[in-house]
Amino acid sequence: MEESIECVENPVETVPKTNLLRCMEWLQTQNELTKVSKYNKDDISLTTDSNSLKKIILCSGDDDTTVPAGVDELAIEPKAVPLRYLRVKDLDMQCEWQLCRSHFSDYELFQQHITNHCSELHTHDKKANVDYICLWDVCGHSTTDLSEMVRHINYHAYHARLLAIGLNARATLKLEQCRKDSSKRNQLPPLKHKHCCMWVECSQSYNSIQSFFDHVKQHIIYSDRYLCSWAGCGAIFPRRPLLTMHVRSHTQERLIACYHCGQHFACNRKLSDHLMRQNVDPDTGIPCGMCGILCASEYLKREHERQHISAYACAMCDMSAPSPAALAYHMRYRHLSSSGTRTHACPQCSYKAVTKSDLRKHIPIHKKKRKKEKNKISDEDSSEEEVKKKKKVVKKKYACHMCPEKEVKVFSRGGRLTTHLVKVHGARWPFGHSRFRYQISEDGMYRLTTTRFEYEDISKKIVDGYSGPKESLNNTLEFDVTAIAEATKTTPKRFEISLKNNDLQRDIKTGGENVKNEKEDHEIDQNAVEIMMCDVDDDGNIINTETIQSMPNIKVFSGSSHPDLAQKIVDRLGIDLGKVVTKKFSNMETCVEIGESVRGEDVYIVQSGSGEINDNLMELLIMINACKIASASRVTAVIPCFPYARQDKKDKSRAPITAKLVANILSVSGADHIITMDLHASQIQGFFDIPVDNLFAEPAVLKWIKENIPDWKTSIVVSPDAGGAKRVTSIADRLNVEFALIHKERKKANEVASMVLVGDVKDRTAILVDDMADTCGTICHAAEKLIEAGAVKVYAILTHGIFSGPAISRINNACLEAVVVTNTIPQERHMQDCPKIQCIDVSMMLAEAVRRTHNGESVSYLFSNVPY
Repeated sequence: MEESIECVENPVETVPKTNLLRCMEWLQTQNELTKVSKYNKDDISLTTDSNSLKKIILCSGDDDTTVPAGVDELAIEPKAVPLRYLRVKDLDMQCEWQLCRSHFSDYELFQQHITNHCSELHTHDKKANVDYICLWDVCGHSTTDLSEMVRHINYHAYHARLLAIGLNARATLKLEQCRKDSSKRNQLPPLKHKHCCMWVECSQSYNSIQSFFDHVKQHIIYSDRYLCSWAGCGAIFPRRPLLTMHVRSHTQERLIACYHCGQHFACNRKLSDHLMRQNVDPDTGIPCGMCGILCASEYLKREHERQHISAYACAMCDMSAPSPAALAYHMRYRHLSSSGTRTHACPQCSYKAVTKSDLRKHIPIHKKKRKKEKNKISDEDSSEEEVKKKKKVVKKKYACHMCPEKEVKVFSRGGRLTTHLVKVHGARWPFGHSRFRYQISEDGMYRLTTTRFEYEDISKKIVDGYSGPKESLNNTLEFDVTAIAEATKTTPKRFEISLKNNDLQRDIKTGGENVKNEKEDHEIDQNAVEIMMCDVDDDGNIINTETIQSMPNIKVFSGSSHPDLAQKIVDRLGIDLGKVVTKKFSNMETCVEIGESVRGEDVYIVQSGSGEINDNLMELLIMINACKIASASRVTAVIPCFPYARQDKKDKSRAPITAKLVANILSVSGADHIITMDLHASQIQGFFDIPVDNLFAEPAVLKWIKENIPDWKTSIVVSPDAGGAKRVTSIADRLNVEFALIHKERKKANEVASMVLVGDVKDRTAILVDDMADTCGTICHAAEKLIEAGAVKVYAILTHGIFSGPAISRINNACLEAVVVTNTIPQERHMQDCPKIQCIDVSMMLAEAVRRTHNGESVSYLFSNVPY
């Protein structure tokens, strides 16, 4: 090994080396200081002038632009593809996991392959923790958090795709060579937390960054008026592509990477600029006027010159300028204006200008005044109707934010306001580029709100007021953060910040006696969690902060009918599932033990009417009663599939109304509120004397239809019975398609005698919609009827898939393309037995209903929208 490292010029390998050892050896020799460039014109000379006038010259030799091919590896060459297909066509994505040399052109298959490597992590046992080590080539990332490592490995797949795009871009865009250090091309940024969506009314989080980007694309597709609602941004765009590019600035999605150094870029031009900066031709380069460094283009020169914005400082004030000419201009107008420099007098007024150019700009003002006088005379002669037709021009008014409220100065232009800030309030800031932003206030006037600044302290002086050095705030002060308004699609969430001990200071001065009582009122709940959400720019600087409070007084428990659904609900809410133990005695009695305190808590119990319905219902009643007698402030039963919902009327003699009985025993057990989904009959809500929220799966169904049925615009929605006509017409109206109806007659329960189709389904895709399916006799017979009537394909969409008895065998033998159900009932076993069954997740709707109920918000939004 040592001999092969010393003999770099003539490497001779007698024994094939592994991929890992080969790359380690290559990295040791990749950036050797002994390398000398063959041609001076290919050298990079980066000269930086600092205060100490130090010059650092970095030289690099000929570029080794590709990672060297290993033993038995194919050499990777860039492929010239059309520019519009650069990111999708002929991509060669390489898995660089240790001892894996797989190549893929399909990104989805590549992601699945990379995910499988999660089980091959190298582990290192410590005293109390286990370190997981990534075996990706030249990565070496290690962490004790397994979920972080999963995010890290998924990011490798995303990174490898960008590298493949950057490789083909060499041939397509004819890019220059990159001369940066390539030893860190596969070292990724830390991913301590999940990728969270900040779209308004959405709190989804993902471990896969590609799944996160795909989720955000759905927001963009269904955005109204191309409105960006990321953290209440509110920006509106005329076309969807512009909205897509804007949202990428929020999500930090990148589209291409440099294949040599691994740096990510938002567009092709950024990558091209990255390479052009390193390959400047000494003959055609454009020199900087300040430091003389050569730039490849005018655009790169302007970008470079921004660093010299404060290079020349004024000796008489705190101003700074980018060039000597600009500094002279500042001196002439700010400090020498009253020293006899104004020698050019206006012939029509007493104004005197510094230069002839200023005088020429001043004289047209008198011409405008004459035109206004003529217009006044003509307006008097014109009729009233003509005057009304003229548009009223509303002039902007700029108010000074540093003047007292009773003596606020108002200006007609922003430039006059900034002049006022300089002369009256002594504000100082760097000279040069436009860096002011005015925002309209509630009184209709514009005020200076933010600045574009190079240094944070300068901006604070401008916005907060500048009157010399200020005393620092007392570190002992504490602040209260109170939410004023919730976030909307166009505005972020608003908070009011006030001094926590402001009233205490006032009481001490006036000799108040209630200081102790107020201290007790300001005690913080130990169970509450305060979270500060920060928006940062590309350099990591905080540009916006938001403080939110968690939900400390909520407990969610799960019964034994559907624990997976309950876990998804609490994951979305960001809390832990409550501890509860359920067991049965030898005589099959149910015993429930609540494992934590619920005194004064808002309790939610998730239990669906599936499986062993009677046992699950009894378990729910016992849990409600146990929480109620344990002094819970409110107990809400979350019942996704309401049991005995089909026995809602007395359709024959001596028949029970069991749904009414279930409603009574839920109320008697102590339930204060019911949350359910798609009741078999909406009238069941009238059986209760307590509030009932009946959610609808319709929004999720509509979303699934639009995403999974290609020809849904020409389809027809069909109800298998007359009872579902209202449900079907609602879906058909929102899809803007036609609907049909099947009338059926039953011999007895779960057996259909005859069916009659009302509507035309010939040469169309039929979508059967119903609230539940038990033995699936109705659905299968209806599908056969539709195929006989000329339907091309038949889909069945159900809210509650019970699938008892011969249901699975009937579906397998039926002429159905797919049977789509929600996860109000566990479907894992059914999906294994029948490949036609697909599942829609509605946990986000139930979780959002829980959150809104806990916070006292309306749940009507969920009747027509899916919370992402």
